[in-house]
Amino acid sequence: MKKILACIWIILLCLSLLLYSILDPGTPVSTATPDQPTPQETTCQEMVVQLHFLNGQPVLQLLWDQLTEEFAQNTGIYVKTVSSQENLQGETPVLFSVSYPEELGQWSCLDLTDTMAYANLASPSFTISQNGKVYGIANEAEPFGLIYNTALLARTGYTGEDIHTFQDLKTVAQLITEHSDTLEFGAFSQPDEAGRFAALLAAVPEDIKDFWDLYAGNLAAGTLSQEQAVFQLGTLTDMVRLSAGGKLQLQMLPLYTGAAGEEGRGLSCFGKHYWCVREDAPEEEISAALAFLGFLVSPRLDGTVPVDDLTILSPYRQATHANNPVAQQLRQDIATGKELVVCGAEPKNAPAYAQALLTYAADPTAEHWTAAEQLKRAP
Repeated sequence: MKKILACIWIILLCLSLLLYSILDPGTPVSTATPDQPTPQETTCQEMVVQLHFLNGQPVLQLLWDQLTEEFAQNTGIYVKTVSSQENLQGETPVLFSVSYPEELGQWSCLDLTDTMAYANLASPSFTISQNGKVYGIANEAEPFGLIYNTALLARTGYTGEDIHTFQDLKTVAQLITEHSDTLEFGAFSQPDEAGRFAALLAAVPEDIKDFWDLYAGNLAAGTLSQEQAVFQLGTLTDMVRLSAGGKLQLQMLPLYTGAAGEEGRGLSCFGKHYWCVREDAPEEEISAALAFLGFLVSPRLDGTVPVDDLTILSPYRQATHANNPVAQQLRQDIATGKELVVCGAEPKNAPAYAQALLTYAADPTAEHWTAAEQLKRAP
């Protein structure tokens, strides 16, 4: 019954938005009677519906405020967005953001399968799902893979366009190692943050043994940031940090592990900041929350998508924000329908897994690899 009522509310809200755009894209639709003020004159307390949204993104608070103001002007629905539970001042959020599945236990969450936000995802894997139901939808994507120095790779006679499989990567890496004295750099960067490396590898769903054997067996004497190595495992955030303000020209390859069909795959990604809706909220508030999520991921009349205003890389097909080469690459992967390897949250036992990988690298026995695999599979 809640879903039926929610759908009716969303249809009505969408019709009001359509009417708003037809009448005057620059003027909010007035839902007031002759004796009532227009939305511009209405205080937040007098609006039709009020929502509390726990966004969990303090650095984006101002941008969230701007988006909720736009939504209020268009629909008459005021969304009070806060970044921490303390700021809720005793109110219970209807819409909230979580980082890990364990956080869902705080509230009873609505199944979001039949929503516009879910339908617009680039991959259904950008969700927190349990028992066939979708309880959380990511609003941000964090690509990761093999960061590489484009200038150093070019000196080997190869470019990133020449590497599409694990075998391609192996050929290039072994060539670099063979000629490292002449080239004055090696293949893979020393893991300056072993726990970080392990967190990424633990999240990869495929068998990474061949990849780790190749990585550990072709280590450079220094790091990528010192321009002594071509490749380094990392995320988009790591790549920005390693580029030294753009001094190094870096790009990213998918994480090739030898899995079947990997030549047609795109980048690996983490989902971040999963939107959830409280199932036991009043029906009109649930409907309004779903309308707000639909607003965030749907194009405006000028073609822009509200979620892009957050200046993050979001996992939605119609979003366009891409302010660096890796973001542009992910957008291209989405546009061309490449399979994205969407991984779960980074594991909490990364330090122990990192030590197990390093132990295996120093003494590559079957026993040591089995110990590492057990840690990778640990809950």
